[in-house]
Amino acid sequence: TGIPMEQHQAEQAAEDALSRTDHGDFEDRVKAAVVDKTGKKDGKDWTLYKVKTEKHGSFSTFDPVVFDEARLAVTVGHPVMVRTEATPKGGKVNGFGPVEVNAAA
Repeated sequence: TGIPMEQHQAEQAAEDALSRTDHGDFEDRVKAAVVDKTGKKDGKDWTLYKVKTEKHGSFSTFDPVVFDEARLAVTVGHPVMVRTEATPKGGKVNGFGPVEVNAAA
């Protein structure tokens, strides 16, 4: 049972490559929103959150409001507009919005 280590590593590498791509805004489902790391710098606590999307990989944020939005998107389960930007350390998620529906002319 379980995924062979080689397959898991290949899937993780593919997800990491997706996360470094500058997607800008895109429509996707949010699969997970988790605390990735915590620490302390200059006497202040910090938390890095990871947001995993269905088709575009994983993105990080330090913003607890964005993390709460991501958790809500997981709960709802519907596609949302995900706003991201590329950074040297990988993709950063900036927020979420409703999926835009084009009205028929």
